[in-house]
Amino acid sequence: MALNGDQACVREMNRHFRERHDFIVDGLNKLPGVSCLPGAGTFYAFANIEKAMKLLGSADDNAFAESLGASRR
Repeated sequence: MALNGDQACVREMNRHFRERHDFIVDGLNKLPGVSCLPGAGTFYAFANIEKAMKLLGSADDNAFAESLGASRR
């Protein structure tokens, strides 16, 4: 039934995942020093933060994450 039934719900779900993916990738690319390429056929987003790390003077990704956490306090 799942494979032979109506697939409209799957198309709708895929559309929603694509919209969310595009929203996140667009938002990441608007952050200073962050770049993110859109994925093809996936809802994952992997951002390149190397320039953002340099902008904040972070020695590595752990220091960058710590600085993000500290800015929220």
